[in-house]
Amino acid sequence: MTQLSPPCPSCGYPAENESCGQCDGKILAVDGKTTIEPGNRFFLIEIIEGFGSLFQAALSLMTDKAYMGKLKWAIALNLVLVPSFACGIGYGFFTLIDQILTSYEWLQGWGSATIALLLALIATWFLAPSLIEVGMSPFLDPLANATERIHGGEKMQPVHLGFWRSLTAALNAASQVLMIQIFVLIPVLILGVIPLVNLVAIPVGILISAYLNAVLWLEIPVVRRGYGMRYRYQIIRRNWARALGFGLAFNLGLLVPFFNILFLAPATAVAVSSLYFRFEKRAAS
Repeated sequence: MTQLSPPCPSCGYPAENESCGQCDGKILAVDGKTTIEPGNRFFLIEIIEGFGSLFQAALSLMTDKAYMGKLKWAIALNLVLVPSFACGIGYGFFTLIDQILTSYEWLQGWGSATIALLLALIATWFLAPSLIEVGMSPFLDPLANATERIHGGEKMQPVHLGFWRSLTAALNAASQVLMIQIFVLIPVLILGVIPLVNLVAIPVGILISAYLNAVLWLEIPVVRRGYGMRYRYQIIRRNWARALGFGLAFNLGLLVPFFNILFLAPATAVAVSSLYFRFEKRAAS
């Protein structure tokens, strides 16, 4: 594998002799006037920045002319894939869990169905992001390119990964994250039905899920720059608060009606592309 140069502190593209060729060391916010200064801040501010990035991205998609003509296919696919994956995972887990629970006489009937439905919803919430990312990633390049042009100016050249390279990168990322999600999901499902214990187990599960969502979706800006999974883990550790804030917003976005089936994946692509510019990159080479 070719050894890449360290990332440019501003845009994150590999920089040779302190010049990446993609930016002039100046990255603008979405207003086109304010300069973004990459780096770490007080962690609560970073969590808020990360959390707000998803919903700010959704607003930009609806108002910024840069996305005109690039959004319709992403929304159409989101409308098909997100409900399909969510319903498929939910139905599969509901059927499996209900069969297990009904094998116990004291849980048969209304109680077992209710518990099975609750656990199936939790499983869907945990596992759907990986399938959504794999299905949508090859079609999000135009939105990522437009976002980088907004922040970096005309000098920021578009990156065309192609369908198969995007799909391969997404599959690689999703397969690794999915294994961890399943490993975390099993104890959350078991502990989630135990009174008092679930008051700790469920919030911890939510935080882990949020972190893994960040690992999953930051594949978009990282693979565009030619870096791999090791770099992604390094940069997320370095910017854990922003990453966690984004992941929590994604968890919430999965539950918001209409937003989830129309804008979830397109807004996520824009959010991570934009948020990456704020990341501290110097120590993540």
